[in-house]
Amino acid sequence: MLASLILTALALGVLTVCTVTYWRFWSTAVGTPHMDLLRERSGGRVWRWAVAAFASSLVSQVASVALYPAFLLKKYWLAPLERDPGPGAGPPVLFVHGYTHTASAWVFFSAWFRAGGYRDLHAMTYNSLVDSFAGIVAQVQDEVRRLDAARPGRGVVLVGHSLGGLAIRQFLNTSPLAGRVLAAVTLGAPHQGSTLAGLGLSALGRTLAFRGPLVRAVEAADKPPAVPCLSIYSPMDNMVLPPEGLRIAVPGWHEREGAPVCHVGMLYHKPTARIVLDFLKENLRGRTPRG
Repeated sequence: MLASLILTALALGVLTVCTVTYWRFWSTAVGTPHMDLLRERSGGRVWRWAVAAFASSLVSQVASVALYPAFLLKKYWLAPLERDPGPGAGPPVLFVHGYTHTASAWVFFSAWFRAGGYRDLHAMTYNSLVDSFAGIVAQVQDEVRRLDAARPGRGVVLVGHSLGGLAIRQFLNTSPLAGRVLAAVTLGAPHQGSTLAGLGLSALGRTLAFRGPLVRAVEAADKPPAVPCLSIYSPMDNMVLPPEGLRIAVPGWHEREGAPVCHVGMLYHKPTARIVLDFLKENLRGRTPRG
């Protein structure tokens, strides 16, 4: 009985999140240039994109809940810091998850990266209900410091989803260790914040307001990155609203429109991982850390 109640509550929660966020997405998109873009990109079949994106939201939310405890078992699917896999493993990669997630968000990506030749894979976990944005940026710095000390001279690749991507951007803006980074990629990062921030479960979530004080503080620290940086966004993102909240206007950053999947669905979408891997393949060749 208890198990049935828990499963029912989870199912209702997932359905509510998907419905509310996509209702807000469409109410934001209708009558704007973004709707014209959707018609153009979909070949006039926006309804197909709408159905597919909503389905991806349902599936990815369920996957996130099911995989949530996996961060407790990182030693089975990520590389232990204490054991150097050797230079043939590629540079160390640090994954940084988004709001309310854990390192478990990267189970699929880690498998795709491993298939792509990267074996030195790492993921951090922060507490979305307690930590501040500055605290998360500091944790990224601490992880980069640990990886750089354990793998001297190899540099670090950073990959972040959502809030994790924004934290990576600020790390590159402000940290003295930014020179140890070889390349950075963000997925669905709220570079200009989101109007859904008001629904956040903690003070951290609510600081991500669209063009709010936190975003303005990050923009004030912006400078052209000294390493290759890519921001990937989905035209059907249901968490970062309005859609321009996904865009970054910092010289030196590359942008790439990905597939029309939901915000969380980027984490479980192999073609999105392929974009990341192709970008790294093109930009890591012959690159060494600075400093």
